[in-house]
Amino acid sequence: MVDYEDDYFMDEDKMGMTVTSGSVTITKDASNLIGISIGGGAPLCPCLYVVQVFDNTPASKDGTLQSGDEIIGVAGTTVKGRTKVEVAKMIQGSEGEVTIAYNKLHAERKQEIGRASCRERV
Repeated sequence: MVDYEDDYFMDEDKMGMTVTSGSVTITKDASNLIGISIGGGAPLCPCLYVVQVFDNTPASKDGTLQSGDEIIGVAGTTVKGRTKVEVAKMIQGSEGEVTIAYNKLHAERKQEIGRASCRERV
C-alpha cells in the first residue's frame, strides 16, 4: 500500500474544516465501469474529485464515494499531477475491481463551495 500521507499531502489551511481519509475497493460492472464522473486535475486544478455518482452503479451500491470527495490514489498509485483522463484510464485499467483512495472534506452548509464543471465519466 502506498503511503499517500508522505507523497501527496501538504500543510494547508482547511478553514476550520475536517478531513477524513480512506480507501474503498469497488467491483466493476460488465462494462468495466464503477459509475462515477471525475473532475479537476492537471494542468488547471491541483486535485481530482468525484463530480457525480451515478444511480444503480457499483459505486452507488457501495455508497462510500460521494460527490465532492477528493481522489488521491487509484490501485495504490497517487494521482498527484495527473489529468482526469489519465485517472479515468487508471480506473478503467484495473481488472474486475479497483481500489480508490479518497479524502472527504467535512464542512458546515454555509462553508460548502462549488466545484468546476469539468468531468470525465468512468
